Amino acid sequence: VVDSYFLAAIVITFPSGYVGGHGGLVLDRGEICKHSLRGWFAVDCVASIPWDWIPVSENLQAFRIFRMLRLTRMLRLARLQIMMRKLEDRLDSEAVVLGLALAKLLGVLLMTAHWVACLWWAIGVYS
Repeated sequence: VVDSYFLAAIVITFPSGYVGGHGGLVLDRGEICKHSLRGWFAVDCVASIPWDWIPVSENLQAFRIFRMLRLTRMLRLARLQIMMRKLEDRLDSEAVVLGLALAKLLGVLLMTAHWVACLWWAIGVYS
């Protein structure tokens, strides 16, 4: 489900215009494609592949490569941080900026709780 969401997001956002360096909206299809391909397109494509559906052979080297490719999903967090910073710069309302800060704090708290739960699961399985 999550992989299909991100694949759909790539299809939807790829042809979308962007704000250029001069501050104007760029709507030329060729420029949009160049901008998209120079940006996060490759990372999004690799991160959106459902790696869990691909059978991994007994070859340890292939298994390691698949594990590394699955880690590209973590790069989405860096992209999210960049997008949040840009959004905060554009907002004038202090209440909205405070709400975003609270949402980020909640996200960090949930992510930390998830990692701790994963650690406890690993301890239970491997002990």
